[in-house]
Amino acid sequence: MDVSCKKTTTAAIDCVGESLLVSMKYTTASDNPKTIYFIIDYNGSLTVNSVEWNYGDGTKETINGTTASHTYQQAGTYTSQAKVNLKNGKSTCSVEPKKSITVN
Repeated sequence: MDVSCKKTTTAAIDCVGESLLVSMKYTTASDNPKTIYFIIDYNGSLTVNSVEWNYGDGTKETINGTTASHTYQQAGTYTSQAKVNLKNGKSTCSVEPKKSITVN
């Protein structure tokens, strides 16, 4: 048995379980309807290492926290996606929640 394969399989299985514990939420700024505040809600035991945001309008950024804000230039419907990088010691896992957002 190849130990590295076992670790890879275990990590993949753990990542699937962790994906159930991650969600993306958002709110609209009260003073500007084109500014959206994003929140990653994670209820697991791993550490959120970073979040790679794709706001759906061509803008991307990586942050080291679970909150972000973005101001869209135009009204419309966008699909925002976050690649949440989780870490437990040397093991890592990525979960990618997404939301459809309507900007007024």
